[in-house]
This record gives sequence, structure tokens and C-alpha cells, in this order.
Amino acid sequence: MPNKKKRILKNFQDLKRSIVFGFILIIAISSCNIASQAEAAQLNENGLIAMDNGELELAIDYFKQAINKKGLDKETEATCLRNLAVAWDEFGNTDSSKYYSLKAAEVIGKNTYEYELYLADVDMIDGNTASAIERLERAKTIGGENMEICNLLGLIYLGEYGEYFIDFEQAVYYNRKAYQQGESRATTYLLALSEYYTDNNTEALSLFQSMRQHYPQFLDAMYYEGAILLENGELEEGIRILEELRVLDPSYSEIIDQDIASLTEAIESEESQEEY
Repeated sequence: MPNKKKRILKNFQDLKRSIVFGFILIIAISSCNIASQAEAAQLNENGLIAMDNGELELAIDYFKQAINKKGLDKETEATCLRNLAVAWDEFGNTDSSKYYSLKAAEVIGKNTYEYELYLADVDMIDGNTASAIERLERAKTIGGENMEICNLLGLIYLGEYGEYFIDFEQAVYYNRKAYQQGESRATTYLLALSEYYTDNNTEALSLFQSMRQHYPQFLDAMYYEGAILLENGELEEGIRILEELRVLDPSYSEIIDQDIASLTEAIESEESQEEY
């Protein structure tokens, strides 16, 4: 059967730190810049929607427009800066991501939940995973197990920032917490992976199938659905899905061939043992 440890997570990089604040920016009634606050909040919301749909260039443009609004309070400005940092990271520009994370930390100020969160982002970019965990734990002490904290810890314990930190049980815990606070492309995928790597194929299959319905362009979900069906012995349906995936994106061909070859080898081995 397919070997879980050999799976190449094609879309995993697209979701690195795809963790955004799950609340709509609050506009203070007493503010003298209500119009700017409202415009920034709408642009930020548009950016979140675009990023969840994988439209990263559009998301970056929305977030840039938001931070350029005049007279924003520091919470609004810092949130938009951080979301812009996340979008740049998904886009693959870690220098810009680091710059805007540092800018967000500077705006929000020390000894706050957000300050620790933003600098944890920077630590993760720089490969300082242990320091990132310490900052996330401090942030958690200040602000609780919010979605962005749980998602980042979930990523770390899935091994995205070093195999040394792999702890799939912890990954399930934090990614489930994040998913319960807000279903999105990122939270669904990371929870599905966590369930899969803890051999909870039933729950993982359900989540990947949900992703195929809501995010059809996200082809990893299709791959995992086919692979899990193979593991569950539903060979005809599993192979059908994987062959359909091969047509949609030939870059999956190598791993599909490996899975089918592994399946064939397992079947032949079982048949050989039955002969004896």
C-alpha cells in the first residue's frame, strides 16, 4: 500500500503560514477616521477571501491598499500588515514576508499577544523553530489558543519546520482547535493531514472529500482521497480518482505510479502467501 512517509505534499508550501486573523476588523465609533477604518476593514476582508481562494496577487494588492489608508489605529494597521506578510510568504517571497511581519510587530508594540505572534512568524522564516515555539507559548499565555496560534503550532508539529519537531498527536490537537474556530482551505487541509498521519483514515477521507467540493483547484485533496481509498481496499474507485488526477496535472504521475506499484506489490505478496 502507499507509504505515508514518502508522500510529497505538493500544495503544502502554498499553505505555509496561511493563517490569518479570523475576526473582522472592529471600527471604533469614537474614531475620527471611521471612513478609512471601514475601507481598510473591507479591503482586508477582500484580501482574506482572495487568499483563501489561492488568488495571492489579488490578496497582496488588497492588503497593500488597506495599509495605505490614512489614520488607521495600530490594531487595524498591524493586522493588515501581518496578513500581507502571510500572503507574501504563500507567494514565495520570504524577504517581503519577514519585512512586513517585523513592521507589524513594530506597529503593535511589545508585551502583546500580537507582538509575540508576529516575531514567531519571523523566527519560522529564519529557521529558528525552537524560538518560534517559545514565542507562540508566550502568546498563548496572553491571548489563549486562538486560531492563528493553533495553526502555526499545528504546522510545526506536522514537521513543516523540521522533522525534529514532529508530533502528530499534537498536530491533531492544534489543527482540530484551529478548524473548530474557522473552516478554511488551510485549517481543513492541515487537520486532514494530521488525521491521516495518525491513521484516522475515516476522518481524513471525509475532510479531503470536503476540500474537493469546496476547493476543487486544490489537487492535493484529490490525491489523498484516491490514496486513502487504495489503503482502505477500495481499489477501483481509488485508481479511478488517481488516474483522473494524472490527467488534470501530470506532475502527480510519479507519486501515483509509486502508489499503484506499491499496491500491486502488496497484492502479489498476499497471493503468493496464499499459495503456500
